[in-house]
Amino acid sequence: MPEGPGEGAAPVKTAKQLEKEAKKAAEKAAKLDKFKAKQEVKVTKVEGDAGEEKGEKKKEKVKKEEKVSAKYEAGTRPGDKKDITVRK
Repeated sequence: MPEGPGEGAAPVKTAKQLEKEAKKAAEKAAKLDKFKAKQEVKVTKVEGDAGEEKGEKKKEKVKKEEKVSAKYEAGTRPGDKKDITVRK
């Protein structure tokens, strides 16, 4: 079965579409270049920091103080409300 001009053929693009695609490709290339430059800076920074870290001592962990919850000494039965009024 022979194919007609509309079937299977790539659609024809207008000048405006081609211009838009070229602009999009240029923006993508610029972003890629910027990303590669950023990665190079990051790699050189990591390599430079690696030598400094070996000479430094590790920081000690700060111990946290244990929190103590309030204890109620009043003799109340389970389920009863505790008297918390302030007496003067």
